[in-house]
This record gives sequence, C-alpha cells and structure tokens, in this order.
Amino acid sequence: MKKTLYLLSLFLTVVAFGQSVSATQIEAGPIWIKKGWNLVNGFAPGALDQQSLSSSHIKSIYAFIPTIQQYAQVYPNPDNEKIDSIGDGYLARTALWVYSDSDGQTNYSVQEPLPIDTHQLYKGWNLVGVTPEIVESAQQPDLTLNDISGTCRVDKAYVFDDGKWVNLILEAKSEMESTLIWDGVALKVQDNCHLGFAGGRPVREGTIIPVPQLPN
Repeated sequence: MKKTLYLLSLFLTVVAFGQSVSATQIEAGPIWIKKGWNLVNGFAPGALDQQSLSSSHIKSIYAFIPTIQQYAQVYPNPDNEKIDSIGDGYLARTALWVYSDSDGQTNYSVQEPLPIDTHQLYKGWNLVGVTPEIVESAQQPDLTLNDISGTCRVDKAYVFDDGKWVNLILEAKSEMESTLIWDGVALKVQDNCHLGFAGGRPVREGTIIPVPQLPN
C-alpha cells in the first residue's frame, strides 16, 4: 500500500522552484507504444487505465535522475532512495523509459504540462518531455531548438526512434515535428539551467500580449 500511494503521488503533486502546486490531469496522445523501450513524457503506473492498450503490457518504468546522472526504477520496484534525491514531483514533468511487451496506439493520462520556462535542467544529461508548447514554438518561423534553450547551453540533443538514438541538429528549423509530442528528448547541458524562449515567448496570431510593465 505504501508503494502504491507513493506512485500515485506522481499524479497529485508537482514541484516547481521548490513550491508545490496542484496538478491537473489531462488525456495525452495518441502515441505509439512500441514493443521494447519507449521514451514517454510523464508516464506513470496507471496511465493506461481504461485506454486501448492495457496496463498489463507495461512491464517496467525507469527515470533518469539528472542530479546524480543515474537511472532509477519507478515501476514495479521503485528505487525510493534515488527518487527522493530529486523529489517524485520531478518525475511527472520528465520523460521516462517505458517497457512494453506489445505494440499499440493509445492515449494516456498525464499531468498537464507546466510552461517550458519552469523546467529546470541539470548539468549533464536530462530526459525532457516534448510538450505541445515546445513543438508549436519550435515550428514558428526562424525559430530553432537553440531558441527554446533558455539559459541552457545545450551540447547534444537526441530522440529515441526504432530502438536507436537519432541526433537533432540544434540550429535546424522545424525539427520538433508534431509526431514527437508526448515523446522525450535527451539533452546534454553544460550547467544547471532552465529551458525557455529566447527574447520571451513567441506571439502567435490571435494571442493577446501581456499588459506592459510600468517603467522603473
């Protein structure tokens, strides 16, 4: 029971900048879960309840803990010591390795993503969940992956496709295709940092820009 409550907390709490906020559950997808390992944004036990792919096909879930640059099992036997080193709320915001014994297209339950500029990365490798916000922004005219790197100095970027790593060119435009939404990207950064938009959030047609700030 203790382990069950611990895992359920992934859906109930998220920690951002050291403060707890209420988490909102949404339905994500559809995504392709392939037989073998998949890198999926914010996936947790129970994410496939009442979905087209049964939860019984999910055999293991691992997280990458960037603060110690090590893997930690989340399911079925959570490595609580490693998870506690970063806080279980972080797992709801990152991409996780999900092992399935079957192929299937499905929706799944996920915590509603927070804005990209609340996502902290740590020196070394990080597994970042690809949210609709990231893909839509990367496909704006003249916007590249480097333009959503915020304060991060990104050395390497990869996606995992058909059982192998595929390099992403940081300066290339429109590489973050819609098919990557809810997948994960491996980013290697030089120091602790936050993702974000260069020069602020891009303004889309029909968007009301923020109220101007008063002068100093």
